[in-house]
Amino acid sequence: MALSFRRRCLLLLCLTAIQGGHASVQTCMDKHQVVGVLRQMEKFLKGQEMRFTEGLRIMKSKLATLQNSVSKLPQADQTAAPTTCPSLEAPAHGTKFGSKYFVGHEVHFTCSQGYRLVGSATRACRDNGTWTGISAICK
Repeated sequence: MALSFRRRCLLLLCLTAIQGGHASVQTCMDKHQVVGVLRQMEKFLKGQEMRFTEGLRIMKSKLATLQNSVSKLPQADQTAAPTTCPSLEAPAHGTKFGSKYFVGHEVHFTCSQGYRLVGSATRACRDNGTWTGISAICK
């Protein structure tokens, strides 16, 4: 048998009420005290509900503002292929590190023992599809 909300609250209040801090004497609050406590709880819950509703309203407003600002951003051309730079080869007697030729990626070069690097040890792919620096040679 299910108890109503008010009866459950009354039962809870009766079970937890200890007068004067003595565990030996337990009494229930009278009806007026219980009604007063329930009214306070109702006011508290209504206040919480109002704050929650206001918070939701503010969040919806902020979300709408964000969506509007994002929708106004220029759309990237989805059909254009990403810019790449031509492939680079490792110098004779050297090693190339890096195999991606997209804008912003770097390729690094080193020479084998007994050789020294002439040119750029690191080259980066630019927006215009060209590499920074000059060709690496191991001498």
